[in-house]
Amino acid sequence: MKGQSLLIEFLMFFLINLSLLILLGNFFSLYSSRFKDEAEALRVENLKYHLSSFFVLIKDTLKNADFVKTKILIPNFTQNCFIEINGSYGLRITTYPSYHLVQSSLHNLNRTSLDMNGFSSCGFNIILISEKPKNKIELKYES
Repeated sequence: MKGQSLLIEFLMFFLINLSLLILLGNFFSLYSSRFKDEAEALRVENLKYHLSSFFVLIKDTLKNADFVKTKILIPNFTQNCFIEINGSYGLRITTYPSYHLVQSSLHNLNRTSLDMNGFSSCGFNIILISEKPKNKIELKYES
């Protein structure tokens, strides 16, 4: 009888420890993914402000120059991050696969002055080109 109670006690402690290990693992996994999502959402929001400031800078520079070319590097903060930048109706930034969407009116710049579309991976350069006669800002990607 003594051997059976030791075996049952061992199994109970094993199951309790296993359940605590699984519980703690799920807890840390949940908070890790939550913090990653929050960091990516803040990153996209900061990218929106960064890009819109470049658009205002280019529009302001075109008052004195005929041609402006700016190269911007989007740093890679998270793995497997793809960024889609669309400028048909203001600035619209979407990240994949987490699908964070951020929109901006670009400080009320005219919609017809933007000609940008594209899909970029993080860590790539964005090139903004603008010419005074065209009165458009073109967005291109460079690896």
